[in-house]
Amino acid sequence: RERMFSAKHYRPLDARRLLRTAGTPFLVVPHHTMLLQPTDWSLSDRGAFRLAEVYSNHGSSEETGTWWRHPNQGGRDYGQTTGARAHDYASALRAGLRLGVSGASDEHAGRPGLSGLTCVLSERLERAALFDGLMARRTFATSGARMLLELEVAGVAQGGEARLAPGAPVAARLAVHGSAEQERVE
Repeated sequence: RERMFSAKHYRPLDARRLLRTAGTPFLVVPHHTMLLQPTDWSLSDRGAFRLAEVYSNHGSSEETGTWWRHPNQGGRDYGQTTGARAHDYASALRAGLRLGVSGASDEHAGRPGLSGLTCVLSERLERAALFDGLMARRTFATSGARMLLELEVAGVAQGGEARLAPGAPVAARLAVHGSAEQERVE
């Protein structure tokens, strides 16, 4: 079992199989999905892929187009790349995947929060409750701004799903609490 998780022998499919066999809950969160090794959404494991990173210090993976990074953040310069087409978050949604979002700094020196951030709506600030919030897709991501968002559509909290009759009116409620004036919410 240890060989599967060593750097030399790591195989993601084997790791998922082992975790499932052991009954261990887990998540797979693809990050910077349009760069380096673009995510192939057709191969995704719908049970394990509950979230996808939409922002990091590499920039935004929300949708293909002009690569965007917050102007105050450093990181690798990708020039005028538009990212790998069909590997963005919007393409995953169009393919029928139900994914929450995450943001991260992709900072490997133990200084989180330098760029992208993930907020998890949770009942308690405890590991199990946070994991439950991640699994339920009760998340939102920012490019670094600290804020709280509460979203409800058709009476269903963010992360949930609702079926509506065709043409039925959709009621939405959004509450935004931030530490600075917000330019926009997407």
